[in-house]
Amino acid sequence: MAALRAATGRIHAARCGAKRRGGAGRPGGGRGPLSAAAIAGHPPVMGDDRSRGNDHAPGTGATDADLAGWLRLARAGIRPRRAAALVERAGSAEALADPTLPALRALATTRREQRRLLDRSLPRIIARELALARERGWTLLHPGHPAWPPLLGEIPDPPPVLAVAGDPAALARPAVAIVGARAASPWALGFAGSLAGELAALGLVVVSGLARGIDGMAHRGAVEAGGTTVAVIGSGLDRVYPEEHADLAERIAATGGAVVSEFAPDDAPLPRNFLRRNRVISGLALGVVVVEAGRRSGSLSTAAHATGQGRQVMAVPGRAGDPLAAGCIDLLRDGAALVRDAADVLAELPASLLPGNAAAPPGDAAGPPETGSAPLPPGIDPALADLLDRIPAGAEVTVDELLEGDSRPPDRVLADLFSLEVAGLVEALPGGRFRRRTAGPAGKPPV
Repeated sequence: MAALRAATGRIHAARCGAKRRGGAGRPGGGRGPLSAAAIAGHPPVMGDDRSRGNDHAPGTGATDADLAGWLRLARAGIRPRRAAALVERAGSAEALADPTLPALRALATTRREQRRLLDRSLPRIIARELALARERGWTLLHPGHPAWPPLLGEIPDPPPVLAVAGDPAALARPAVAIVGARAASPWALGFAGSLAGELAALGLVVVSGLARGIDGMAHRGAVEAGGTTVAVIGSGLDRVYPEEHADLAERIAATGGAVVSEFAPDDAPLPRNFLRRNRVISGLALGVVVVEAGRRSGSLSTAAHATGQGRQVMAVPGRAGDPLAAGCIDLLRDGAALVRDAADVLAELPASLLPGNAAAPPGDAAGPPETGSAPLPPGIDPALADLLDRIPAGAEVTVDELLEGDSRPPDRVLADLFSLEVAGLVEALPGGRFRRRTAGPAGKPPV
């Protein structure tokens, strides 16, 4: 892992033209720092186009005072709804960038809020965060910022500040959230990756939480399909969690997507943070698909937030009696839309808000009969070719059979399987089975 970190750091330094400072992993707290905005070629955006000076954040260069006000509220621990109410009462966030006690009293703040907002350490904390964002190439968004996601502005408790590594424009595009269990079944992992890939290929952004299991496979499926995905994390951008997804996070940001956090850069991945970030996952999306979840799964929290935010809730059915399917079955019983494929998802979303490719649900286009196995594209990765060779033409194999015959980690095998599916070389079947795709008369893989 140390060698991997060192190699990643050297690659990043070469891309950015400057040495990346920091970056040591923290035990139990994820890997950091994530400076993927620079990798993706997106300049940092520290405020709106006004770029006014900020005297209370010395040494950070030009920034806008509204951002400083929102940061003070966030880092003082003022809850999102209360922060929004105070800004509305004050007339602007700028009025709270460097408040006085009489001004806070005039806003009917509590004594506890006054102590927090006047904490003498806040100017130093805010200045450090602004400087760190510039160094890492992060974008700091806040309500009222030109790049603030419109859908997120509709929820009752949007975060005061959202740090973005990658392209902030990805947050404003039509999106679907795909979430589910961390300890998911192989079939569910395959389904999540396949569904994410199909939706991403149609132009929808796939939103998830970068967690192990369904979240990670949804992100991988979108990236493998050449699409865009947004990861909402429950820690600071300097402490990406889980550590094994740090490379995935950088890949997401480097391919037009984004990794976002409402937490301070050094904040640890505490359990309460993940419950808070779930409202942002649903808030950025037109709808939420729960692929597999037990009754105590955190993904049900995301579904609950989606309901409260007026978003469409969808669920993938599972086997009756399977503990990992119980949460999805409950959602379906309570009125969630049933999802079997990408067409079911698209049917539940407002057609007027979908990108052009997704406005018409995918279907089986009429055409000449298919014959023969789809040929391997030139330059295919040897690992993909080996995996494809283990799926005999005309036969069906299960995910478990493919995993048993491979010494690599399951996530890697499943990711390669998704790559083959995206390339049109294999197709997923019900029950976690796969078979090779057949080619048309011209000898080309079906599109």
